[in-house]
Amino acid sequence: MKIALDTLRLAVVVMVCAVSVIALKNNGYFDPVPYRGVELVNAEFQDDGRLLVHARYIKTPADCEYVRGQVFVNVLGAREAVPFEPIRAEGQGAQRFVGEQALRWLIDLGGLTVSSVEIWTRHNCGGTIVDRQMLAVQIH
Repeated sequence: MKIALDTLRLAVVVMVCAVSVIALKNNGYFDPVPYRGVELVNAEFQDDGRLLVHARYIKTPADCEYVRGQVFVNVLGAREAVPFEPIRAEGQGAQRFVGEQALRWLIDLGGLTVSSVEIWTRHNCGGTIVDRQMLAVQIH
């Protein structure tokens, strides 16, 4: 009887662990990380009403290729996509080298009164698509 009870306990533990690992995987816990350590340097409104966001981050050694960025704003509780223009240094492309990097995006708010701005990126990391919020900026 004791062996059967121990076997049952072991089976339950294994099943709980397997379900936990599957849940973590399905929620992106094991996805590659294209960058880390994102830090807002400055967010400043320009004379034309656009918002210039400057941030620093560290590009990781993960085998990830930048696919696209997207900006969302919060307008009265509704999430809305808005256009942006990346400002790159001379000769700098969309792909970055491993190590410290800077992001400068000019975001067109289109005259909207927004409470926050979210910058999202999509990377292809060895065939795995990784969509990730890079930065959220509260607007006061």
